[in-house]
Amino acid sequence: MKNRNLAIEILEKKRRLDSSKDPVDHIYGRLYDISLLENFYEEVLTNNFFDRSEISSALEIYNSAFFEGIKYIPVSLVACIESFFRLVFARTIDADPFYKINAAKFDIKFSLQAAIDLDAHNLSIGEFISHLLKASNINDIDSNMSQILGENYLTNFKKWRKKLDMQEELFPIADSDKDADILGKLDRLFKLRHCICHEAFTQITREDYRDLVSFTPSVMKLLTVTEKYVEEHISLTKSRKFDDSN
Repeated sequence: MKNRNLAIEILEKKRRLDSSKDPVDHIYGRLYDISLLENFYEEVLTNNFFDRSEISSALEIYNSAFFEGIKYIPVSLVACIESFFRLVFARTIDADPFYKINAAKFDIKFSLQAAIDLDAHNLSIGEFISHLLKASNINDIDSNMSQILGENYLTNFKKWRKKLDMQEELFPIADSDKDADILGKLDRLFKLRHCICHEAFTQITREDYRDLVSFTPSVMKLLTVTEKYVEEHISLTKSRKFDDSN
């Protein structure tokens, strides 16, 4: 097998981005578009568009294609999650030596050639490490974030989710139930995406289709809470070092 040129892989990925925008903005923009797509599919599924005479004949022709199209949603959502966390991995590692020391504990082989390639292409150690870390399920994300931050990621994610959750509720839900609902949906999202991508004959039930158009709020919660949590963690890490030096 031909050896991978990791520096070129990273550069090619960066070239596909619009350099005038923050990559995180790209991700949130795509999530917004996916949410609109979810709303459309949900409207069709819940409001019986197929029973409306003015459009039923047109939709009937594309019935199977319509349901096949819904399967795109988990694939695109997981792409957003993976891209987001690879950015977070890289930016956090590069933010302070504290995180580089934590990242050094990952089981990643770093050759002299890799070091030369990084220097030649002005790539950071964070970009290199994040390119090799997995973010294909909640366990991967929790393990990698915990290693980089030096504390349990999911435990603190739940604390920050509660801290940032200012929405008033007519029927309040226990925080443990909210966390279980978010993480349960995310786990199901990853599993459905895996089946859709790797199994040509995955059976999708009517209930599955309803789930497929309800994932974006949980994904948004995962990303927005993580962003605030990590920003504060980096700020506190740097301020502690400043205080220690004075």
